Amino acid sequence: PLPDSEPLRSAVRDLAHEAGLRDCPSSTAMHFADQLDIFGLQQNVRSPGCIRAELDSCSAPCCGRITALDYARRVGQARALITGSDDRVLEQLHARMRTAAAAEQFEYAAALRDRLERLQWLKHRISTFRTELASLDFVYRARARRGRSRLYLIRQGRVCAQLPWPRSTQGRDRARRQIEYVYASPLPNTTQLSAEDAAEMMLVAHWFRIHPEERQHTRPPSWFRASHRPSSAPARTRPGARAERKGASC
Repeated sequence: PLPDSEPLRSAVRDLAHEAGLRDCPSSTAMHFADQLDIFGLQQNVRSPGCIRAELDSCSAPCCGRITALDYARRVGQARALITGSDDRVLEQLHARMRTAAAAEQFEYAAALRDRLERLQWLKHRISTFRTELASLDFVYRARARRGRSRLYLIRQGRVCAQLPWPRSTQGRDRARRQIEYVYASPLPNTTQLSAEDAAEMMLVAHWFRIHPEERQHTRPPSWFRASHRPSSAPARTRPGARAERKGASC
């Protein structure tokens, strides 16, 4: 969920190199070392698809140099860095940088330092965006210039539902039930986003970033439920109203 840019592409490339993950096209077949080959082709016959295997910056699953379990662990390390649950990749990179500096390999140490800074930048950007998404969890009344206002139910930056602003008792009851359903559901998964979900989250975040005044039209879901209680008794009919309706129907 970040805008495409050269720093982002560089950071993702660095993460792939540090975790030993491939960055080749998805059409490139993967052949793990523990994968049964029903055609009898020996794993050592396959050759790497690029020079990264020779440079030891890729575990080379294209030619069977790593098991499926070990590769899954590397994927887990990269995912942990992105989700902020584990900084092992950064710690290992920092240790290599210090070792290179101690061995007076200053150019190599400087390259590792730059890579470390790019990965730290990536972690910070994702953490900042995740914090911003956590604040985008409310009921938002969008006031229309022409026509009726609309009620948007936003969770973690995603529009989960929208409906006209309720003006009647029945409309308020329907809105209350919809709000209870949406906000009682499990939180959306932000670690595996489709392109459409990411674009929507970025659009919602950008809207409230450039229009901070719209925050005054947002309320927590509990506020709506408390201020719009369900109707428990039929509406009272004022004296003479029934006769007026009867006369009007005539």
